[in-house]
Amino acid sequence: MRLLAHLNSWLGTVCRHLRINLAVTLVFLLLLAGTVILQYIGGAYESEFGSDADEPAHYVTGLMVRDYIAQGGSTDPLTYAQEYYRHYPKVALGHWPPLFYVVQSMWTLLFSPSRTSILLLMAVMTALLATVLAEALQAEFSLSTGVTAGLLLISLPLIQQLARAVMAEILVALLALLATLSFGKYLDTPNRSDALRFGVWSALCILTKGTGFVLALVPLFGILLTRRWCLVKTWTFWLPLLIVLLFCCPWYALVPGAANERVARFGGIYLSVSNLLSTPAHWLHAVGPALLPLSILGIMSRAGRVVFRKNRQGQWMAAASFLAALATFQCLIAAARVSRAMTLAEPALMMFVVAGASCVLSSPWLRVRATTRVLAPAIAAFILFSIHVAITPRKPQFGYVDLVHELLSYPTLRDSVFMICSDASGEGMFIAEIAMHERRPGHIVLRATKALAITDWMGSSYRLRYKSPDEVMRFFYAASVRVLVVDISAARSFDHNRLVIQTLKSYRDRWKPLFPRPYKAAGGQSSQAFLVYQLER
Repeated sequence: MRLLAHLNSWLGTVCRHLRINLAVTLVFLLLLAGTVILQYIGGAYESEFGSDADEPAHYVTGLMVRDYIAQGGSTDPLTYAQEYYRHYPKVALGHWPPLFYVVQSMWTLLFSPSRTSILLLMAVMTALLATVLAEALQAEFSLSTGVTAGLLLISLPLIQQLARAVMAEILVALLALLATLSFGKYLDTPNRSDALRFGVWSALCILTKGTGFVLALVPLFGILLTRRWCLVKTWTFWLPLLIVLLFCCPWYALVPGAANERVARFGGIYLSVSNLLSTPAHWLHAVGPALLPLSILGIMSRAGRVVFRKNRQGQWMAAASFLAALATFQCLIAAARVSRAMTLAEPALMMFVVAGASCVLSSPWLRVRATTRVLAPAIAAFILFSIHVAITPRKPQFGYVDLVHELLSYPTLRDSVFMICSDASGEGMFIAEIAMHERRPGHIVLRATKALAITDWMGSSYRLRYKSPDEVMRFFYAASVRVLVVDISAARSFDHNRLVIQTLKSYRDRWKPLFPRPYKAAGGQSSQAFLVYQLER
């Protein structure tokens, strides 16, 4: 009988865990479906990787890591990267840490490096972020409340825009949320396991992007807000620091460019008090005017319980500590002030939105009925979800998808040298489309901003390499340029592009138009058209 009782207890435990896992899985699938639908509505599957100048660099770098692993890693990594860059000069490994590219490569090795595949990866990471948020809220509120918060999170305009793009911010936000929640559990019950989790998630976040260093300030603010000074004396409190130093220091100390020396003047450490004062404006940009008041109310409510009543609510104090750490980080690091960095704050702010809404609905002055407490948040969330979808602009199309498809259809141009004359974003989109649709390495793509001009990483310190059409023409022959693509919309933006136009006019007998008139893709923007010429030998 005792054996049967133990067996029954064990089976009950297993069933409870299975129900929880099944519920979480269903929540994830729901949020994944919602994210994919929002991607489709936003035009992600039809447009280039051009919503940000960094997007094509992220894609091409991940593609390089994938191809290196696929060929067995037999070549020296540096030699392989240099040769890959010669074909597709948009590789940025070293400027950014490697984890995002490792994740990309693992996914694309299992599936494919196509646009649909990589966007599904972004959808999975976005759905995971929302699922972690939903599960964190489930314990105190309900699963339906968590799902509602997750759906609102994926509908926020900034999250929508980043879910449509190959950018690292979604993965950084996911890892930062996991680290914050682990630290919250540690505040409730200090132990080695939660300290280890906080350290591992923090290290992975920092190895995804340097903005992950914001997590270094979370324990400091956690101690200040909870006044639990005794934790500083425990070895588990310092365990995460040891993990981060062990795993992150080799990369940032040894890899050339990992510390971003080239953009130090844009992202160096200096205090900006005005940025601290504008923190509410950053939060307003992150969650919008409808949710920000609830979020602030939730912060005041949860933080007040801990600070004044000394209640232990580690999850909430960790979230408040993270928001304080991010505000401080943005005051000190200029590179952290770009708008997309506020993605990191959105999950924590959404947690406090739920806390604020709960505070309002449970207020004795409102006397809200039980059915109203359920229906009102659901209706409000549905309205806000619809508004967020309506106000978020579609991802733009520039015409590079169709243009590259046309160029790759010419058998005579196989593995030849292309030159693209555009701005940094246009050059990146062209390179990414070429790399995506051919057997790599194939064509060699030259960027006019690099081949005909000299600039630094951020595009400043600009000067021309060549002064006349004759010099440019000699370069074209020396570099074996076969096809020249000029983005008309950017043709007059730079001196080197204007010099290319002069060269085409001066040597019109040497250039054969591949299309009878400027090429304009059906899905491209109205101002987007291309001059495409083949150099006669």
